[in-house]
Amino acid sequence: MRLHGDRLLSYGEAAELVGRDPRTIRRWVTQGKLRAGGLGQSRWIRESDLMRALGFDAESIGSGPGHAEEDDA
Repeated sequence: MRLHGDRLLSYGEAAELVGRDPRTIRRWVTQGKLRAGGLGQSRWIRESDLMRALGFDAESIGSGPGHAEEDDA
């Protein structure tokens, strides 16, 4: 299975994706609820980590409509 949802998102993009304020995303990172990476002052969040923080498991990420599995052929 190919894991969808591994885009790198800024705090603002992550907040917009899940309908939250960017300050909420920063707070989740500070509280350890969400992992963030980056270099220098550039910080990003993996979309799959964001979805897991919201309670979605790896199997359900990207399995909704419009996310067809790729054939290995």
